[in-house]
Amino acid sequence: MEVKSTVTFAHNNLRQNFRTRIRALLEDNTRNYLAENNLVPDKDQQTLLNQMNDKLADKITDSAFSVIMPTQEKLRAFREELEFLRGSKDYMALSTEPRDFIESRFIENTLESVIYSLNESKGLVPANRGVLP
Repeated sequence: MEVKSTVTFAHNNLRQNFRTRIRALLEDNTRNYLAENNLVPDKDQQTLLNQMNDKLADKITDSAFSVIMPTQEKLRAFREELEFLRGSKDYMALSTEPRDFIESRFIENTLESVIYSLNESKGLVPANRGVLP
């Protein structure tokens, strides 16, 4: 339980620090834009600018943390998928293979995917697998 609360604290602290930095950058950019264009906002406009920067900082933070920080639902779904895969015939067939062989095949497949995404014509040529069990 203590680890979970420490992780939650670290996540919240990182999130708050990120938001604070983004908010400061937005404020600096707004101030620079106003200075470069010789604009002086009145009190109501300044309030709106502050609200805009607050909302934008919140949205950027939410967006960034939804991508880089897995949620509990994502972790639970990942665990369920792992349990499902462990019960599959393919997993059972792989469980008898040496770990080095599986890692080599995984790396090969990943590289093939990258090559294909960079140059689709290379994806049309069958792979020449040189890895032996």
